[in-house]
Amino acid sequence: MAAYDDYNDNEYESYSEEDEIPIPAIRRFDSNIPLILNGVDCMEEIMENFEFVFEQRYGETRPVFHRGSLAEASRAAFKAPSLQKRPLALYLHKEETDQDQCFPFRVMTNKAVVTLLRKNFVLWGWDVTSQKNKEKLERLMAEADMRRIYREIEQMDPTKFPMLIIIEAPCWVHEIVEKIQVSDSADEVRAVLLKRLNIAVEAKNMENFNFLRDALRDEQREEYEKTLALDKAKMEERLKQELAEKEKKEKEAEEKAAKERREKEKQVLAEEKQAELPEEPKTTDPDTVTVRVRLPGGKAENRTFRFTEEVRLLLTYVESLGFSMTSHNVFNSDRPKKNVADFDLEKTFAEVKWPKREMVFVEEKF
Repeated sequence: MAAYDDYNDNEYESYSEEDEIPIPAIRRFDSNIPLILNGVDCMEEIMENFEFVFEQRYGETRPVFHRGSLAEASRAAFKAPSLQKRPLALYLHKEETDQDQCFPFRVMTNKAVVTLLRKNFVLWGWDVTSQKNKEKLERLMAEADMRRIYREIEQMDPTKFPMLIIIEAPCWVHEIVEKIQVSDSADEVRAVLLKRLNIAVEAKNMENFNFLRDALRDEQREEYEKTLALDKAKMEERLKQELAEKEKKEKEAEEKAAKERREKEKQVLAEEKQAELPEEPKTTDPDTVTVRVRLPGGKAENRTFRFTEEVRLLLTYVESLGFSMTSHNVFNSDRPKKNVADFDLEKTFAEVKWPKREMVFVEEKF
């Protein structure tokens, strides 16, 4: 294990809900800019591009990648002053399939994982999708005295990538201590990172072991309780939404049933009114009146009546079309217009001097 002899509780970087970085909505980045620039030798420029493209693809809330070569990242992790030593996390990206995109979205933007990586690990990233990038990674690992690590990576199942590898260097011999694979959930990754952090704490200062362990456990318990509270809040919100959705569906069902009931009643009434109408005379018959009925919505119907028939039959005909007199008025074409309901409905068309041809308008009451 790495030499963490002089690590004390004052330097342990815990995180709380206040420290966690708020995660905004994830954004898609449609540019063809690769994570690793080709034809560029400056490692700082390469890693700045890696970090920039990563942020554009997966969101502003992300871990901080070391802007330098792998050898420089290794020195920052293991050759720093004792109190500043941290495990090295190596993020190996791959994007051959859509499934490969799940890991950065699910894990590398998770607020708990991001906070742990930012505060307690030196993180270095690389894209191993292309063979050219793999060859360059081999050279960078050779420069960082990690040839054995590269051989282990070469033997790994490519379907397990993207992958987050935790490296430690006890006695300055690099070794892989954890392999976080594409199938691991954010909770599993968080647990692994906390476990490695716990091991690092133990190794740094055995004298403060009990204090640091209790502090870590308290932090884990607090985080667990916060997670439970968050899960409870999500559950309550989900139940609230389900209840609202249920009530909405019930209301819609009631409204639909009421509408169907009204339509059925309307149809029954129309059929009853239709049955009350006498047989319609032919337009060529003498002593008839023809009424053109303009309905709401612009549709029109024609009906012929005998001069000897009562005016009320005109309203009966309108009701047979589905327009009840309780909700509609029928006006003639006079200026000013007259409501047919105000006529003496028991009189005949001849008695009220109804025109031979007339147009009436059916309007909804307000």
